[in-house]
Amino acid sequence: MKVLKQRILLLFSLLLLNCTYKQKESTTTKSDSSSNEVTKSVLTEDKRSTDGLQNFAKKELELNELHIKKDTLEIVSDAGFLFYPFGEFKTLGSLNQALRIFKDSLEIDTSDASSPNKLYRMTYKNSFLKFFYDDEKKTYEIVSGQIHDHEVILVKNIRIGITKSDFINIFFNRVSPEKLKGIKIIKMVSALEGIFDYYYFDNDILTSIKLDTDYLFDKN
Repeated sequence: MKVLKQRILLLFSLLLLNCTYKQKESTTTKSDSSSNEVTKSVLTEDKRSTDGLQNFAKKELELNELHIKKDTLEIVSDAGFLFYPFGEFKTLGSLNQALRIFKDSLEIDTSDASSPNKLYRMTYKNSFLKFFYDDEKKTYEIVSGQIHDHEVILVKNIRIGITKSDFINIFFNRVSPEKLKGIKIIKMVSALEGIFDYYYFDNDILTSIKLDTDYLFDKN
């Protein structure tokens, strides 16, 4: 009788231990599954936000890639207007006419001592632009620029003071402002050549523009 009681007690202990292990395993699996679902949800949400913008891109943008990195929306495009933010100019006269509010001056860039280059620096109030005449293309190419004044108007009527929504709607159709929440910089990159344009927003208003390229000239 004493042996039987011991066996019953041992069996009961084993059953209790087994139930406890299964309950712990179930809880762990559920926790891991929940964690995986949260991670999956976050990744899906990030992808959906960029896909949503891509689906609304206008044809003329010639969108190549789209990335959101922290407070920056990066747009990689094949569009030609990135080469000529003020239009394409074949002569210095046409350049000066289009940018007549600017005062121009000639600079000799000697970064390459064996082949000095003429650069045309144009200034207006707190803004400046720098151009280089490309003998092969027979056009004036933008080298660099800083724009802070609303009187300076780029192609597509981009200018200081426009809203972020108005800016993005130049290139996309019917984009909800919610998709741009937290975006303070819009970076436009040419997929064809080294051109990088930065548009800076403060309280959803365009406050400054930086035009940059991979030219090795003096950019200031």
